[in-house]
Amino acid sequence: MRLAPALVLVLAAAAVATGPVAIAVDGPQYTFPDTCDADSIYNGSSDCVNGWIDIQLHEDGSATWMRETAYPRAAFEDYIAQYESWTGTTQEYLDDQLADTNTDTVTATSELTDDLLLVRITSELASDNEAALVGFSVADDGALAAAIPIAQVTGVSLVTLTAPGPVQTSNGTIAGDTVTWNADSMADLTELDATASATAAPAGLPAWIVPSGAGLLVLAGVAGVLGFARRSRSTRRGA
Repeated sequence: MRLAPALVLVLAAAAVATGPVAIAVDGPQYTFPDTCDADSIYNGSSDCVNGWIDIQLHEDGSATWMRETAYPRAAFEDYIAQYESWTGTTQEYLDDQLADTNTDTVTATSELTDDLLLVRITSELASDNEAALVGFSVADDGALAAAIPIAQVTGVSLVTLTAPGPVQTSNGTIAGDTVTWNADSMADLTELDATASATAAPAGLPAWIVPSGAGLLVLAGVAGVLGFARRSRSTRRGA
């Protein structure tokens, strides 16, 4: 059995001109049950992994997509000792596994707290390719739109999107230039929708747009990045 993907990495093939963008809002406060253990991590238990996606839309239709995945630290450390036979530190394991993930358009980082292990993968999505495949588009008047299939955001309890200008319509919760979807609001959705101004414009600027049709960008999970999916259960148990 393979570990269910817990951290979705949107693969970007080309860098965009904009530099790194600071995360606009605070992420969720993660809590996990005391029952999480090595087997929970290995089997991808939904109770023992959580996450957050933060999206920064840019004026030209490109986007910065950050996905954070959180694990209970003790359970994860038990997992790498039991299933990976890792004898070094947890940080050394993460550094080793994430080293090959960084490219011109993808950055992978990790953070350890007393209780949590966090992995963040940030991808720069070019406006004429990757961003369109994920569901971002630009109208003739320059307004921005997002129509993100729910499959792109599975496994997280919070999605935040920040535009250069005010968000005008959305099926999430709007607060100025940011829109938020939590687990409850995403439960019955098939798509995360929003329209926004590309700049901080005067009230009344038209921003209606029909998102262009687009397929899903190919996704790779943390299972592949960290090597969770490279060996079968029988191989691991027999090691």
